Amino acid sequence: MCLKAFVSYFAEAVPNYEGFSIQDFQDKTQNILSKPILEYVMKASLRKSTEQHNRDAFKNIYFRPKYFKDVSNLSLTTSLLDKEMSIPVGIGPSAMHKIAHHQGEVATALAAGSQGTIYVLSSFSTTSIEEIGEKAPNTEKWIQMYIYKNLSINLNFIRRAEKANFSGIVVTSDAPVHGKTYLKYEFDLPDGLRMENFVGITDRPSQIVSSSFTIKNLKWIVNATKLPVFAKGILTKEGAIKARDAGCKGVFVSTHGGRQLDGVPASIEALPEVVKAVGKDMTVVFDSGVRGGDDVFKALALGAKYVFIGRPVFFGLAVDGQKGVEGVLIL
Repeated sequence: MCLKAFVSYFAEAVPNYEGFSIQDFQDKTQNILSKPILEYVMKASLRKSTEQHNRDAFKNIYFRPKYFKDVSNLSLTTSLLDKEMSIPVGIGPSAMHKIAHHQGEVATALAAGSQGTIYVLSSFSTTSIEEIGEKAPNTEKWIQMYIYKNLSINLNFIRRAEKANFSGIVVTSDAPVHGKTYLKYEFDLPDGLRMENFVGITDRPSQIVSSSFTIKNLKWIVNATKLPVFAKGILTKEGAIKARDAGCKGVFVSTHGGRQLDGVPASIEALPEVVKAVGKDMTVVFDSGVRGGDDVFKALALGAKYVFIGRPVFFGLAVDGQKGVEGVLIL
């Protein structure tokens, strides 16, 4: 794996977006998304210091080049949980993709499949688990969930995901309560859209997330399925060890994009500690602050087995649906 491989692959994969950056996609969304939706996508907790620091911290990590090596035959192919992936960049969970594009999560899932990578469907999606399973059968799919006050809801999602051929479960561990945010606009889900996975369960999914989430609940999830379980939102060795001992196959080193607890270290700063603590025992993956292939490369070099992106997917989706997400994935 080397930086030159990223550059050559990106230039050939999606020529429509050659010369684009993630910032270019983001800039284009200013004239596409409404102000309330754009603010929702970009929101971060309190003073937004962690959200900003997630991106800035990459600037303090430098490449140590090793020249005089033959790089004429390179590949980005990698493996995750013994499954081959075409690129080491996946799509992390984010809610309500239909607020950005009418095809929503289906376009996102198809983009992931076309690039040979993983899509983690948010439980707060505007497309159901079943529809994603049906319309993106060839995409590697995981399901994200919170711990709910009634664990029968978790079991409901697990069984539906298993039936729809999802192959992994991601349990968000860093948001037992919502982070405080200061917003100028009131955001409501547009008419005609709903959080499809909760139909028949509740009209207010955010109100049934448990604030008493403990390691006991995580063990319960692990024991409820044969699918691999990842704990998302791990920033310390102590948290990683607890997740490992609970039976998780892996952890996401993540700050939730700075949307929940402000004032924590950047994900990239926390990564080495987690890798050192559990990297030999479980799969460590990474998200938060990634804005290009160079950031992906740095996270991989520091020990992450895979890297996931969030907000940039919204930018690509808003600009050009499936093709836009594909364009983002190769940047």
